[in-house]
Amino acid sequence: KRNHIAIPDKAQAIRIIFIEFARMQEHLQFLANIAQEAKAKSFHLTILKWSLVLERLLRQYTGNSLNLGILTLGGVNRVPPVNWLSTCIQELAKVGKEVSEFVEKLSKSSFWRQLDEVAPLQPKLLIDWSIQGPALRASGINFDLRKRRPTYLYDELEFQTPIGVNGSLYDRFLVRFEEIAQSISIISQLLDNLPTDGVV
Repeated sequence: KRNHIAIPDKAQAIRIIFIEFARMQEHLQFLANIAQEAKAKSFHLTILKWSLVLERLLRQYTGNSLNLGILTLGGVNRVPPVNWLSTCIQELAKVGKEVSEFVEKLSKSSFWRQLDEVAPLQPKLLIDWSIQGPALRASGINFDLRKRRPTYLYDELEFQTPIGVNGSLYDRFLVRFEEIAQSISIISQLLDNLPTDGVV
């Protein structure tokens, strides 16, 4: 609520959905960069496939994948298109399943496990540099603004905050994978309970 303007619950839910889409896209970009640097072609192609799924869903809702223009004063400027909710739930469920299977494979890979010794970041250093987000959480610090100072409907949602151990490169990419899974869970909860009527 800002300037005495109350945002309807339906609009708050849609805003969270787009926030979590953006979170997943940012994490996938980070993971794609790691895959490219490591010359892990199959890994890179898998990440790109998931990115295209998200881009396609956003395009179906907004008409474009950049400069979404969905937010407006006091709400959002359009309701989900017909059949978008069910399509989104189905597509994200597939991505979520593939992410879980992929993480399980990576955790058993000696190559990726070696990253557990690469570039560890200590919590004190991160805090001194005012670094937050998944990098801080990967170092073992449980700090998530969605839980500390929840906005919109975040305090009504069930989700976990993935935490790493020593802030290594392995921790940083594993935390991002797990946050993608949590984002999918958040979006699914909202879509399952999104009112069919009401203002946005």
